[in-house]
Amino acid sequence: MNPMSSFKCRNSFSFFLPSLIASFVILYSSTFLLDETVCAQDNFHSIQSSPNDSLFYATVSVNGDTSDQIISYVKREQSFLFDARLFFDIAGGQFYPLGQNFGLMVQYGKIISFAYVNYPQGFVALKMVDMLPPAEAVNNTVMAPLNFLALANAGEVNFIEANQHLEITTSAPSEIGDVIPEAKACPMH
Repeated sequence: MNPMSSFKCRNSFSFFLPSLIASFVILYSSTFLLDETVCAQDNFHSIQSSPNDSLFYATVSVNGDTSDQIISYVKREQSFLFDARLFFDIAGGQFYPLGQNFGLMVQYGKIISFAYVNYPQGFVALKMVDMLPPAEAVNNTVMAPLNFLALANAGEVNFIEANQHLEITTSAPSEIGDVIPEAKACPMH
């Protein structure tokens, strides 16, 4: 093989390879965007309230003190989902919606937690937790299960269905310095 034909072959290949890679990236990203669009449409349809979504209301107490606010909830078989935004308004912490009712992110001190609507797992302080049952959006309100709410605010949450009363026991939100000591200046030698 003469050096000139080797050079032409290498030039053709160097032209063809980037084109092939670009085509692959475009095809893959199109497929990914299509999958995400389908997923978003499925979530949009799932957040529409069904006629079976009966909202109930419960009184709330935090560390024994009864709140003036009531909280909405829905029952799913033997489990309950509560209005996550209102839960953190009452118990303390910050609630942030993910998208348009596609999930929630909350911060309670140094604990950051998030979950998506209709997903069987969520995350609390970087640890995966089972959502029992998965979060839902009902009447444009993100509803979350008791186990997730308790872990996300580092406390205990008990619901007494007969009295329609939600008991929240928690401590003040911890701060970074509570676990990770502040950086100190290094001593000079």
